[in-house]
Amino acid sequence: MIPTFKNPGVALSFGTTYTSKNGIIIIANIKDLGVIRWSKSSYTSNFDNMLNPAIIPEYNNPDAPPLTPKQQDQKIKNQITDIVKNNAVNKSFYTLINAKADFLISKTYSFYTPSIIASKNLFYNRGDVAIVNKFHYSDFSISAIPIYNFNNLFLFGMQGMYQTPNFEFFIGSDNLLKTTRTAYAAIKTDSSPKSGYNGASFYMGLGIKFGYTVEHPQNSSYIPGLDDQDSSFFKRIFSIFSKKR
Repeated sequence: MIPTFKNPGVALSFGTTYTSKNGIIIIANIKDLGVIRWSKSSYTSNFDNMLNPAIIPEYNNPDAPPLTPKQQDQKIKNQITDIVKNNAVNKSFYTLINAKADFLISKTYSFYTPSIIASKNLFYNRGDVAIVNKFHYSDFSISAIPIYNFNNLFLFGMQGMYQTPNFEFFIGSDNLLKTTRTAYAAIKTDSSPKSGYNGASFYMGLGIKFGYTVEHPQNSSYIPGLDDQDSSFFKRIFSIFSKKR
């Protein structure tokens, strides 16, 4: 798709970080606080209870046979579609961007770093609170993350990471229990959930940085022009896996 300026918008993000003398880190920020103006060619519909698709009679004619479950489902779909199509109009309007307020407090104790993270939508009743329990050894770390969602959902996630100053790789899931059950059911070719719903989620990421570690000039461990050594192209490429100089 070619980007255009038909639906312009503006958003503002800002934040702050504070580190105390005893090592407590506090981060707070506001993300994507703004508005979008949609053009006159945009569609809008009124869903103000003009029809109630939840109340669908099994048949219109008392003498006709009852509708099958499949026919009832199709009738509900058709009536919901009519609500959208029959009342859609073209006009310009404004919508708020889904802004969020985030807060984090953390402190490192030897190999263990606990963090409390809260994220709340500013204009909608959604948000999450998570306790990140990170255990690290050398360049490896693993995190256990219980999560409470404001929709009264309790989740449990885990993440593993390998990280050096110039390279990092991580993989994890924010709903480990449901993901494990779904994967087990897929292996056993049984897709019916024992309780609740079927669902799975995982994420992964890879980051590569080229060049020396970014440092403040007053604390730099490397000064250009001093102790420079010639090296091959491939040596410089694979140096991203090396530890900080």
